[in-house]
Amino acid sequence: MTDMKISTCVPLPGPGVVARNGDLVAVTDGQADGPDPILSTLEEVAQGDGAALVLAAARAVLAYPGQFSGACAGITASGEVAVLVHGGATVAVGVEGAREVELTASGSILPVNRTFAGTSITVRLLIDGPVAPDPRLRLGGGVVHGGGLMLTVSSAADAADPGMTMSGAPAADMMTSPVPSSRPAARGREPRLHVPDPKTDFEFVSFLSPGGEPDQHDHGSHGQLVEVDIPPTGTESTDPHAADQALVDGVLCVRNHLNDPSVQYCRQCGISMVQQTQRIQKGPRPPLGVLLLDDGAGFTLDKDYVVGREPVLDGDVAAGRARPLRIPDPGGTVSRLHLRISLIGWQVEVRDLSSSNGSVLNLPNGAERRLAPGDSVVIEPGTKISIGHRSIQYQSYRAG
Repeated sequence: MTDMKISTCVPLPGPGVVARNGDLVAVTDGQADGPDPILSTLEEVAQGDGAALVLAAARAVLAYPGQFSGACAGITASGEVAVLVHGGATVAVGVEGAREVELTASGSILPVNRTFAGTSITVRLLIDGPVAPDPRLRLGGGVVHGGGLMLTVSSAADAADPGMTMSGAPAADMMTSPVPSSRPAARGREPRLHVPDPKTDFEFVSFLSPGGEPDQHDHGSHGQLVEVDIPPTGTESTDPHAADQALVDGVLCVRNHLNDPSVQYCRQCGISMVQQTQRIQKGPRPPLGVLLLDDGAGFTLDKDYVVGREPVLDGDVAAGRARPLRIPDPGGTVSRLHLRISLIGWQVEVRDLSSSNGSVLNLPNGAERRLAPGDSVVIEPGTKISIGHRSIQYQSYRAG
């Protein structure tokens, strides 16, 4: 059971509709014909969590024949915040002092969803763009007019939501409960998106922003890089997100960075491991590198990925066991569910998900290997994976 709660929920002015049901919230532009898919979903999953809300909303949006803009968010059973954005809506998320990360579907027929973890998370769901919050207002529950919502999610011990059921009237304690900034000042715990490159101290996180002309196979989206400034970290063995990471057997360098026992140099600081005592111990697995798309977008390799034209339809993605990596392909050579990239110990395994055209591995030594539908194989850093007319390359932070 999670101890995270919505501590503040501020409705923002605008012409749309905003709603809250416990720790689940939604905003829409109110332009849907008939019952609004996202608002209807919020009502249907009233007893569920954020993961159930996002999954149901994704299905409802994909089944809806028209166009509209909306977003939703909720706290999951594991204490994370799951968000979904569709159409022209925008979601901005800040985790404990890191620069806000912005998600947008930019009018695509497919929604975009992500999950965030931290002890204090701010979320802004917007229909028409940034607007200033009114510190006198709170939404404890119900449905009202508005252009968005601004949330602060924190541990239950720190939560102090007054729990109003109407947003139009100020409460006595409103002025003593300041609305948190969209970029909070606390820096005690780093967001899970924080995976610093030891050479640059910033990370590229890719969110999909559609563009181009849609056709019968795909909706023409292209990767868009969002640059997130990240302060240097300390030792990975004391990562506060260790509970969220897989535990693996490894060896610590003299600076306490956990490494694969087979490497000769530390993957983070580059120090020699040759003279290091090979004392095996369990620890949280650090990111194994990045996945680089052929359009320059980069994805941190710290969790399994499902790759394809519509990876959000995969059951593991819906359950949070894998992340979606959507590959636009107007020619239809990439299947909706094409490839699974899995982290097994310190190794990276790829498995073709019975795709129509299979997958081709271009190995670092120049050799080529074709994966038949359903085949799987462990790959090395530098391997390029060709799926249809697109490609992905696996790069470690210190491939040498």
